[in-house]
Amino acid sequence: MKFALVEDVYDEQVGSRYAHYRKDNQDVRLVWDGKEEWLVLESRSDPEIAWHELAIEQIGRKTADDTNILSLRTALRRYIH
Repeated sequence: MKFALVEDVYDEQVGSRYAHYRKDNQDVRLVWDGKEEWLVLESRSDPEIAWHELAIEQIGRKTADDTNILSLRTALRRYIH
């Protein structure tokens, strides 16, 4: 079984977005902080506990070009249905 999208939330005012995925009891969340230009990957194994940061990188808006976005989507599709 692959990860499935639980919610996809976009804050148009700030330009931030997160996508929350779940597989069994494992949650992962990919967060884009549009204001500070951070990409954050978080996880948790219990909905009652706080998210745990796995990776964070300041990538900047110029990095999010069509080629890079396509590469990210391709990689994510391997694990998400």
